[in-house]
Parts: sequence; C-alpha cells; structure tokens
Amino acid sequence: MKIGETKIIHQREQGSMSGGGWDEFLALEKLNDREFLLHVKMWDYLGEVGDFDFKEDECGDIIIPDEINGKYISCVEDGMVMGGELVRRNDDQGEVKFTQPHQNEVTEWLKATSWYSDDVVKSLNEECNPA
Repeated sequence: MKIGETKIIHQREQGSMSGGGWDEFLALEKLNDREFLLHVKMWDYLGEVGDFDFKEDECGDIIIPDEINGKYISCVEDGMVMGGELVRRNDDQGEVKFTQPHQNEVTEWLKATSWYSDDVVKSLNEECNPA
C-alpha cells in the first residue's frame, strides 16, 4: 500500500431490530511508513425516497435507478437512499492505529466491533506485510 491509500479489506451486511439492513466496510489506511489505521465505513446518506422523483412500476412499487444526480445508489432501507461515496461511520466503533497487525490493540478492536475473523486477520497481514 502507498502512504495515504485506503483499501476496503472486508465487507459485511448489518441488520437492525426493525428489519432494515446496510453494508459496512472495514477500511485500512496507510498513514505513513510505519503506521496504519483501521475504521469502519458505510455508504453515504443521499436523502429520503420522497426527496427524489422515482418512477413506479405497474404495481406501484418504486423503481430504484442505479444512480441519481451522478451518484451510485447502493440501497434503499427504511425510506433512506444510500450510496455515493463510502464515508466513515460516526458512532462508538471508533478506530485503531497500529504498526503491526498482530498487536493486541488490533485484536481487541476487531473483537469489540465484531470484525474479528480468520479472513480479516489474513487480509490485514497480507496488506500490512506484503511479500
């Protein structure tokens, strides 16, 4: 990875008690020659369904286009249109800075945010310590 570069190393679908769902992305950023940053991103909020002039099919269901105003539409959940760019989540998941992916802080953060898995650890090692 180059300094300043951000890579999505894993993706998952999250759900809420109300039945809605959204995609989350585990992002790895190279800060400098030694340091990395892990944080969570998701699709940007583009607006409410009512904010747009979506067409309807013959059954009255809204037809969601692939993009609106030049921005990619990822999904519509609970009346919210999500897409555009990936943005950092603004919640208590926070972030973790590290120099080596096997540091305790990394493992603890991954477990606390429910991102810990063999696949994530493998991806981190591959990105932070390329052969």
